[in-house]
Amino acid sequence: MEKNLPFDLPIADKAYNDRILPFLSRLDDGDVFKNFINTILKLSMYGFLVYGIYLSIMGLFGDSGFFSSIEYYDGWQGIGAYIGGPIGAILSIVVSWIGYSILKKRIEQLHKEQYDSLLKYLYKSLVPKMIIIVGELTFLLVLSLGVFQLIAAVLGSIVFAPLAELVPMLMSGNPMGEMISTPSCIGNYDYLMESISSGIIAIISSFILLMVYYIAVEAYRYATMLVINLLNFLPKLAIPLAIRKRNE
Repeated sequence: MEKNLPFDLPIADKAYNDRILPFLSRLDDGDVFKNFINTILKLSMYGFLVYGIYLSIMGLFGDSGFFSSIEYYDGWQGIGAYIGGPIGAILSIVVSWIGYSILKKRIEQLHKEQYDSLLKYLYKSLVPKMIIIVGELTFLLVLSLGVFQLIAAVLGSIVFAPLAELVPMLMSGNPMGEMISTPSCIGNYDYLMESISSGIIAIISSFILLMVYYIAVEAYRYATMLVINLLNFLPKLAIPLAIRKRNE
């Protein structure tokens, strides 16, 4: 047992060996940083599931809820909304669970990544994984909106799509995110082909967005490799320059 103070004090020595030294060892091994990052990501994982379920259920009711907006539709559109509301809520809960499952798997993969140093763990493991997570969640949400739009086209009415509110959070700064953030998909038999086309375009766009994010990961890795190679080359370049300057 290592001594903590210059004189004998068993309580301090025991606390030092049982608490301080293991904590410092975990800092050196990276466990503290990995567990902190893992905890934050797990909270977001559960938050996505809980908030998605909350939006799917509570968004149906209230003064600004889905059912309160039905009064603005007449005929079959108004009647079909009573079908589109519950269908959208149930499917949104399923989508929330799928998003939770994606986050769970990616977070577990990240936690298994090798830790050499904090900086290397951040730029080599965390950042690429976060790009992939955002890309896959964006793909899931936009794809689900495309499916909801097709259902709305078939119903010829409106379908509840509460998770559309999450799209701007994932696509911050992208005008497309603001365009598709309305928590409902509208179908009309008078414009059947347009409604179907909108759903198909959203589905195709979801796959394009997913490819863009995966390309972004590859571009990021290539850029970091170039920076590292440049930093490694700078000392080799500095030596000839120093000799040349001395000879002058």
